[in-house]
Amino acid sequence: MRDPREAGFSLVELLIALALFLLAAAFTAQLLMETTQQLTDAAAEQVEAPMPLVRARLRADVQASENAACVYWQAQIPKEAQMLGHPVGTVIYRVHQGVLWRRAFDRYGKLLGQSPILRGVESWKCLAGDGLIWIELTYYRRAVRRTPLIVEPGARSPLVEPSVDAILLAPRGAGLGDGW
Repeated sequence: MRDPREAGFSLVELLIALALFLLAAAFTAQLLMETTQQLTDAAAEQVEAPMPLVRARLRADVQASENAACVYWQAQIPKEAQMLGHPVGTVIYRVHQGVLWRRAFDRYGKLLGQSPILRGVESWKCLAGDGLIWIELTYYRRAVRRTPLIVEPGARSPLVEPSVDAILLAPRGAGLGDGW
């Protein structure tokens, strides 16, 4: 029992309070770092074009066209994918310096506009035939974090990772004319 004249806390009580405070501070710091990382990831996703939007744009252009064709450089390296008979005229997809570009031309060959669709494209393939077109894109995307915990810089995974996405589409009527 304590002497009533002795006021204050014992050393053991202070150590226990300090340990509980440090535990709560560590938990709060970890929560703040995870929240910061989630906000950083969300901001990065806004900068990059998500692949579902790229697929939707390709699908809309191919399905609005009457015919689709692949034009090649030498050795079967694709130069561009052309969507012919599109309501605007002709739509061309081409990879230039790691960027997939969409260019639209009117019926007289005048450029109506162009825009980048996907950045970080490493390579692509294009095959057309029998009324179908197949496009495969190999591109770099932000790496998905493997763990929410803080790791040493040497143990982190790469910031970007390669990804492959392929789409097989049929133009309007699949080249079968009015009977489709």
